[in-house]
Amino acid sequence: LEDELPYVEEVQSLVNARQTRGEGDTRLVDELLEEWPETPEDIAAIAARARANPFYRNLYVSEDGRTTGIVIEPMTFQPVEDDDLSGFDEIEGGESDVDEEPLYLTGFQTAALVNAAHAFVASLDLGDETEVHLMGSPVTNQEIQEQTARDMVFFSALSIAVIALLLGVVFRRWLAILMPLSLVVLAVVATVGAMAV
Repeated sequence: LEDELPYVEEVQSLVNARQTRGEGDTRLVDELLEEWPETPEDIAAIAARARANPFYRNLYVSEDGRTTGIVIEPMTFQPVEDDDLSGFDEIEGGESDVDEEPLYLTGFQTAALVNAAHAFVASLDLGDETEVHLMGSPVTNQEIQEQTARDMVFFSALSIAVIALLLGVVFRRWLAILMPLSLVVLAVVATVGAMAV
């Protein structure tokens, strides 16, 4: 996933989940699957440890052990491209003319991550018994934005049709329908254009 998806900071799952445990007087911090299980007994022992760990429960594995989660942490800031000519942009006095403040990931970049995750899941062939669901705030935000855009188009067209019908019933002339509607459409286009600017 780290190689396939853009703008990913880190991917966490049972494969690389941090595990802290005590053995005697020693505290050990390693990964849950530091040693890959080879026997059914090893797998059962790791499954029992995973279900017993309160930090894994309902994050990496469900309480009944039938569902597992993979947490994809997106980048907070846009990636900075390494510039081989860095240092040459300094002006006199030792100050740089380049803005050094990091930029947050844009909505388009987050949408690219979510779309790539959807495409990745669609390309998987895990059989009929395995279901993969995407969730989290980036997925929910994109779904809301797409639904809002679809609803806006539908309800705008519906409201214009209702207004045209009412104007037609009241005035019974094409000119009395087209002139107010054209004025409203131009006003909406100008407002949306001003918002974009």
